[in-house]
Amino acid sequence: MLDLTKAYDAHVDQRLRTEPIIWLNSVRPDGRPHSVPVWFLWDGATFLIFSKPSSQKIRNLRQNKYVTLALDGTDEGG
Repeated sequence: MLDLTKAYDAHVDQRLRTEPIIWLNSVRPDGRPHSVPVWFLWDGATFLIFSKPSSQKIRNLRQNKYVTLALDGTDEGG
């Protein structure tokens, strides 16, 4: 959970609320990584991502629930 009294966490929250796309990184059943950009909604506690039920990312999540999420970098490198 983000602590919005801390400058870095407040910056992260602001980016999550305004960025239109985040990268969803999952693992295919054969162990290979799978990274895709997705539109998302961040409400301060939960990410909401829509997808077709038959998409590769959903197939990946059905066999392994662990993912990472990444925003695109900024001109400042982060």
